Amino acid sequence: MSSRLLGIDFGTARIGLALSDELGLLARPLETVPAGTSHPHSLDRIARAVADHGVAAIVLGVPYLLDGRSGEAARRALAFAETLRKRFPNLPVHLVDERLSTVEARRLLQQSRRPEAGIRALLDQTAAAAILQDYLNHSGGDPPLLPPPPDEPPHQR
Repeated sequence: MSSRLLGIDFGTARIGLALSDELGLLARPLETVPAGTSHPHSLDRIARAVADHGVAAIVLGVPYLLDGRSGEAARRALAFAETLRKRFPNLPVHLVDERLSTVEARRLLQQSRRPEAGIRALLDQTAAAAILQDYLNHSGGDPPLLPPPPDEPPHQR
C-alpha cells in the first residue's frame, strides 16, 4: 500500500497540489488546478491525482488569520475539507495551519531567480508543497493535531 500524501493549497481561483515521496519524507510540487465556478471539474482532477499516484491521505492547508481566528478563506478551506471527505470517504483528510505558506512559496521561487510569470505559474503548487512538507516535518508518523481557532468548535480530521 502506498504511503504517498497529497498536499492541497486551496484557493477560489486555483488549487495547488503537491505529492510526497513513498517514504513520506519529501514533498514536491505536482500541479495547479483551475478552480471556481468556471472550472467545475477541479475535484475530478484531484481524484485523478489521487488515483494516479496511489494517495493514502490528503493534507489540506487552512489559512487562519495571524491571530489564529478564522477568516473567510479559512472557512472556505474547512468547507472544502468536508467536500474532500465526502468525495474520498476512505482517505483521511488532515488539516494543517498554513499561515504564510504562500509568502514562503513566493520567497523560495524568487530565490530560484525565475521570471515573475514563472513564479505565478508555480506559486500554488509550491505553496501546497510547503504545506505538505511542514506536515511531514512535524507529524513524526502521526498526524499533527490542528487546534481549532478560538471562535470555532473542534473539527474532526
